[in-house]
Formats: sequence, C-alpha cells, structure tokens
Amino acid sequence: MEKKEINKKAIEYAHEFIDTGSEKSFTKLFNLLYPYFRHILKKYYVKDNDLVNDILSSTFESIYNSREKLEKDKNVFNYMYTIMVNHTYWYLGHRNKNLFKYIDGNAYDVYDQYENEEDLEEIKLKYNKIISIIRNIDWIYRDFLIDKFIHDIKNPDLMIKYNWNLQTVKNRAFKGKQLI
Repeated sequence: MEKKEINKKAIEYAHEFIDTGSEKSFTKLFNLLYPYFRHILKKYYVKDNDLVNDILSSTFESIYNSREKLEKDKNVFNYMYTIMVNHTYWYLGHRNKNLFKYIDGNAYDVYDQYENEEDLEEIKLKYNKIISIIRNIDWIYRDFLIDKFIHDIKNPDLMIKYNWNLQTVKNRAFKGKQLI
C-alpha cells in the first residue's frame, strides 16, 4: 500500500475513532498503521526489533490516550506520525544511558539485573572510585571526561559544546583516559 493510500485510510479510520472512541475503530487504525510505522522505524531509525516494539507500543498507547486532542480538521496522520517520531527520539536518547545514574555522589543500579550482590557492590565501588578520580583531575579535562564517559556524549556534540575541532576532542579523550 502506498503512503498516500495509507494516509487517506488513516485519516478515515482516525475520524471514526474520534467520533466513536471505540476499540474496534482503534484496532482498524492500529492494524493499518502498525506495519507502516514498523517499516519506517526499521528503515530509518532503529534496527533492534525489541526497541521497535517498545517504541510502537508506547506510540499507540499515546495515540489512544490522546484521542481527545485529535481534531478532524487537522491532518491526524501527520499528528500520529509525529508522535511516533517523538517516541523514537525519546527511546534513542535513553537507550544509551549508562548502567548507573550518578545521583548525590552515589551510584545506583538502574536495571536491577544482578543476582550476585557482591558483584553489584564491586561495580558500584569501581564506579564511585572513577568518579572521585575524575573529580580530582585538572579542570581542563574534568568536565570533558564527565561528558564523554559518564554522560556518553558523542564527539560531534562535544565539538559543538566545547567549540573544539575533532582532533582536539580525540586528544582530550586519549589524554583523559591516561590520567584516569
């Protein structure tokens, strides 16, 4: 099915969903858009099937919960597509978070995936030790290293933030690793 045809049917199904608010009309909309959105996500944004399923699940949940906001005179297809894209960016932004969040000087386990408490405590101790080492490093490297290795900010974003060229970012990362 072509995009124009999907768009036309999606608008029709969305109007029915707006009018009735029934699960049957939402199911028709879901069955139409799910394969299309899945294709778009896999082609342009995400290769991981589990992440695609999570994104689509949260997208359609938002669409269902925002049915009062849908307006017939607006392009509801674009509105739903935008919801999907926004959820994708949110998931991608949170996907690469570190295992630990650094809160008030302590490391906390985010995923609770460790069965062995001793291993978890060892990891937390190492993490806190690295943080204390970074805090004692010369100011030229400190903030950069926290951004690079703790917050996982990528080189192009670091170039913009610090107004450095790529080679300077790489040199600071290399020297910072040596200092740690």
